[in-house]
Amino acid sequence: MATQTMTSRLFDDLPRLRAVGDQPADDAIEYWQRTKNVRNCLHSLADQLVGFEFSPEIERLIDIFSAKNSTAAQALDPRKRIQECACEDSHIADGQKVFEEQGLKILLILLCYSLPAAYAAQNGVRVLHSDNGSTGFFIKDHSRRLIETAQFIIEVFSDKGLRIEPERPCGEQGRAIRSALRVRLLHAVVRALVESNGARGGKPWNTEEFGRPANQEDLSGTLMTFSWLVIDGLRKLHLNLDSNAEQAYLEIWMRVGKVLGVQRVPSNLEEAEALTIAIRKSQIDAPILANVENLYGKEMTRRLIEFFRSVLPWYLRWLRLPEALIRFFLPTEPDVPASLGIRPTPILLRFVKIWFCIEAKLTNFTFFRKLNDVVFVEWDEKDPRAITLLQFSRNIGRRLLRGMQGFDRNAAIAGGQRQSFQLHGWERRWALKQANPLTRVARRLRTRVTGTQYQPRP
Repeated sequence: MATQTMTSRLFDDLPRLRAVGDQPADDAIEYWQRTKNVRNCLHSLADQLVGFEFSPEIERLIDIFSAKNSTAAQALDPRKRIQECACEDSHIADGQKVFEEQGLKILLILLCYSLPAAYAAQNGVRVLHSDNGSTGFFIKDHSRRLIETAQFIIEVFSDKGLRIEPERPCGEQGRAIRSALRVRLLHAVVRALVESNGARGGKPWNTEEFGRPANQEDLSGTLMTFSWLVIDGLRKLHLNLDSNAEQAYLEIWMRVGKVLGVQRVPSNLEEAEALTIAIRKSQIDAPILANVENLYGKEMTRRLIEFFRSVLPWYLRWLRLPEALIRFFLPTEPDVPASLGIRPTPILLRFVKIWFCIEAKLTNFTFFRKLNDVVFVEWDEKDPRAITLLQFSRNIGRRLLRGMQGFDRNAAIAGGQRQSFQLHGWERRWALKQANPLTRVARRLRTRVTGTQYQPRP
């Protein structure tokens, strides 16, 4: 109890962080504006920063800025901050092991826990919407933004994704390092656009009430949704990792946070939990208890559920499964799901709770492992984590990935050239090409009857 109280004090100044942006990135964007001196140059740069790709414009911006302001450029460039940004190989290996074993469930947690929790934060969610003097960059084409978030997570745990090589250009660093730097600059562009919206004839942003757009408290809260909430979500699924694995997973994200320009980065699990609770109390619990309606969070959640429902098989779309899953993860005292417009689903929620317990407990029994070996082995390849007779959450994760892979990110872009969603080798590690359980059983029976082994298409 004393340790928790002492840890909580580390975050007593969170309200002050609402007035703090990211000075090195902000300075770089301000210098870019002065250099270009062209109308709408920020919108043009923002178009280069959204997506998966590391644009040459970003490389030029960093090079030009380095020559002008070396001190700020060093605080921005991860190649100059290897000691604080680079992650130890042992942590990367342990984090990749967690992602290999639980990655599909982590994606489910992202969709049903991390993102709804972010939308429930009433001050932070306002910058995602265009009705407050914001740009609306993060709400326009919501599905594409969701997919880009998932892509970033996959990049963090892909091979060499966190590699930093000082002698190479920024565009040749690890995928996750490039993406984190790109996102950091995008946050700075959003701050510049939002704060100048009133001067450009739009609705002014209320800095006094909401703090700076994409401020340090909001950045810390977002970092926690990718790190601590994922760990907490795995615990809710009864998939308790050992403390070393949890710490390694957290450490990877804390290093990514440094690249992103987050100033308040916890060093251990206790601090991460304390930081998350502190932000939740001020941004989620307090407005709910004061009966403040979260209009923007409701809209973001509605769009999230629409995407989720679109990837479900047709026979599950009539169920309120996304709502039940979100209610499973989010706290209900006070009722956070209700603040996002999600009505109770008592019967389905009880079923989800029981099923997750079955997944975590019963599938560890020897009987199910042998059943997996006998029935669900195909083409001399097997996924020892699958045990797909009961792995409902894993199959939902596969559905989400398939939906992301099939999504056309260029549909809303004239002459678009954006890359498609990439798994960077994880489709092999997760055995995604294995057929569903019923199809496997049918193939197994057909093989026994005909004596001919099923062969996959080339």
